[in-house]
Amino acid sequence: MFDKRALTVTGRRAEYASEAESGADMRRTFCPDCGTPVFGEADPRPNTIVVRAGMLDEPEIGRPDGVIWAGSAPSWVHFDPDLPTDARQPPFR
Repeated sequence: MFDKRALTVTGRRAEYASEAESGADMRRTFCPDCGTPVFGEADPRPNTIVVRAGMLDEPEIGRPDGVIWAGSAPSWVHFDPDLPTDARQPPFR
């Protein structure tokens, strides 16, 4: 998750709008040519954007500091025990 105002984006993209489990309006951005997911945004956090790790020019800056939606992960997933973990989406602050 990054401050959207500090992000520079180039290239074509398309959006899919939907309602999240929380009831928040969501926008998921993807490449219109190949369908690769690029970003996620939610109205309750207007200045925050979720950037898919594969989109980063420097993936090391995207080191995780927590785990969310762990409750819907497959049984074989291993989470770093040193990271805080939420079973679902934490409340918007």
